Order: sequence, then C-alpha cells, then structure tokens
Amino acid sequence: MRAQLMYVGITHETAPVAEREYYALNNEQKGQLVKYLKQKLPISALVILTTCNRTEVYFETPSAQTHEVRDCVIDFVENIHRVMLSRSSFLMLDRSIDAANHLLHVANGLRSAVIADRQIITQLKEAYLQALRNKDQGSVLERAFQAVFRSHRRVFAESLYSHGSTSTAYSSLKMIQGFFGKEELQEKTLLIIGAGEIAQDVAKYVSKFDFWNVFIANRTESKAIKIADIYRLNHYEWKYVEAGDVASFDAIITAVSNRKYLIQQVENCGKKRIWIDLALPSNIAPSIQGIYNTVYNIDEVTRKVESVSEAQLEAIPKVEEIISEELTIFVDWLKKDRVRAFLKSYKEHTKKAFMESIPGELGALLGFEQLAELAEQMANELTKKSAITLIGLTSGELTNQQLGLLNEAFGMRHN
Repeated sequence: MRAQLMYVGITHETAPVAEREYYALNNEQKGQLVKYLKQKLPISALVILTTCNRTEVYFETPSAQTHEVRDCVIDFVENIHRVMLSRSSFLMLDRSIDAANHLLHVANGLRSAVIADRQIITQLKEAYLQALRNKDQGSVLERAFQAVFRSHRRVFAESLYSHGSTSTAYSSLKMIQGFFGKEELQEKTLLIIGAGEIAQDVAKYVSKFDFWNVFIANRTESKAIKIADIYRLNHYEWKYVEAGDVASFDAIITAVSNRKYLIQQVENCGKKRIWIDLALPSNIAPSIQGIYNTVYNIDEVTRKVESVSEAQLEAIPKVEEIISEELTIFVDWLKKDRVRAFLKSYKEHTKKAFMESIPGELGALLGFEQLAELAEQMANELTKKSAITLIGLTSGELTNQQLGLLNEAFGMRHN
C-alpha cells in the first residue's frame, strides 16, 4: 500500500490542562517517543508538535492504524508518570486529506485557543526542522508541510488576518491590565519567570503596557540577563524564585518548561497578586490560590481574553479559501503520485508478462537483450497511453478506491 498521512492528537479542544500536562514532553522525551513509535509500528515519517495547548503526531504510514499510534503515545506517557490515562481525549484522522486539512488549520491559528496565534507557526516550523534533522520527513508529510508554509505566506500577503494578531503572551499582559486597571498598572511590578519562546514573547510586548517595573528570572541566568538587556528589563535571581520569594511583585507570569509546581508556597503580604501560569505542566501549585493570590492557567487565560479584531474575523473566510486552495493542490499531487506509482507497477507487470509469454525457441533466437528491449518499448507505449488517460482523470473524480480497483484488475500490488 502507498503511505497515508495520518494524525493523532490531544489538544485544548479535547482535554483540560490537568490531563494535557502529562503529554508536555521535553526534547529528550520526544526523541524517545519517535524511536518508540517507529520500533512498534510501520511508520516511515513523523512530526511531533508539543505546545501549551496541544501534543500532536503527524505521521506517514503504509499500514499503521491511528488507534495503534494513540495507544503507543498513551503507553509511553503512562510509563513516564505511572498513571492511567484516558483514551477518549484524542482526535484521530486516518485519511491524508483530513490530516492535511487539520494541519493547515492548526498552522494558520484557526484551531488555536487564541485565534491567529502567532506562536503556532514558529512551533510547527521547529517541529518540522527536527523531523528533517532526523530524516523523518517522508514525501507525503513533506508535501503537506510545503502547503502549510505556502498557505501561511499567502494568508499574510492576501488578508488582514495576521495584522494585529496576538498571542497567549500578549493576552496575559492584557489580562493583568484588566485585573488592576490601566491607571493602577503604573504602580505595579511584574516578574516574568522563564526564558523560552513564551517568556520572550511576554518580554517583547511588555513595553506596550505601563508597568512601574519589570523583572525577569530564569534558571540559566545568562539567558535571563540577555533578554533583560534586549528589552530593557531588570534581572531577578533564580534562587529567590525557587525559594518562593516574590512578595515584592504584584503580577507574575510563569512559563518554565518541565518544572511542575516550581512554586509551591509564597509569603502572603496583604496585597492582591495575580499569577498567570502559561507552563505545561503547571509551574504554580494549587495551594498558591488564595485570598491574596489569584492564579490563572493557560486555558483560563484564553477564555478570559478576547483577542480577535473585527478585521481578523472578516478575514477568516479568506483564510479558509486559501487553505481550501492549498489542500486541493496537495490532493492533486497525492493523486498524481499514486497514479505514477500505479503506472510504474503497471509497466513492470507488462514487461514481465511479455517476457513470460515468449516461446522458448523464439527467446533463444532473439536473445535476452533484444527481448528486454522489445518488452521495454511495448511497456512504454502501453504506459504512455494509460498515463495520458489517468493523469487527466486526477483533476476529476479519480479516487484512491478506483486506483485500488485498477491495481486489482491488473493483478498488481500497489506498493
């Protein structure tokens, strides 16, 4: 069978933070999962995308089933955390067209918690580049990602969808402003904990908000100092973060990867404080929530902040149109690729049938090389005529099922 592009994923649309955080894999764990999946199942290519809102596997396979991949992912995560996890929280797509369509919608922020989220395309690019480094891209998967990058460029150039779009980081700052009030923000001090992509995004946008002072802390202090220098922030020492010494801050945004419950206790200082926990797994222990501390996780942030402008909403039909056009190009390529595979198989089948039909005496008279040349000429003629017909049909109603019937009719296996 020809390889199909398939999809298995758990996202903010299918599961809450408490469940998704088990699937927040670090780079080493993602590498181990790739090896595990390829050892267990006939997977020729795959991309694993992990963000605060989703853990998704896009994979190319000739025969593996989506439920098998889902079960392997769950087994892998259960072995890490020693827990039993639900099998009902996953979306699964087992047709190339459906998986590619989902990928295009994810890449363009239509499946994001914050519509038109700018971060998702960067995260997808990095996931794809990792697959390239691992030589795990595959022809169908590669074509799907070409459609993704092409669609993203077109959306930016042909619509206002990306103009003024926001991110979870920007939404968090808006939420803090709403919590205190715009005027009071001038008396408030913000602490950013982390130095990854989300924390850098917060640092980038913080100048748009009138905080009294802003600090940044990270376990690798050189990274925090570098970000502080770029965005004119102050550096806060990591040892104080780990000690829960944040009494001087009015607002704290945390985005430290793979540090569950980094902050488990803090001193109550008699003033209200807002925490925005953008990490998965969560950095802030549930015990922090209290009279003086208001804690919001990633899902609560996206539910509270309205980030879609009128121009973006009006642009969504155009984005859908671009996605539809790119999906059509992908499907046409897919059909032609499978027709080419059929024609190659058909040609080899024809040559073999011709060679086997020649009587032994005639074969001895002509010789093997001359017979092979005649077989090649005949197969070329027959294949050429078939190719003209079939390639023309790919833009019409020729389906994968019909291609399969053609293979069966000629007694050939569609490899």
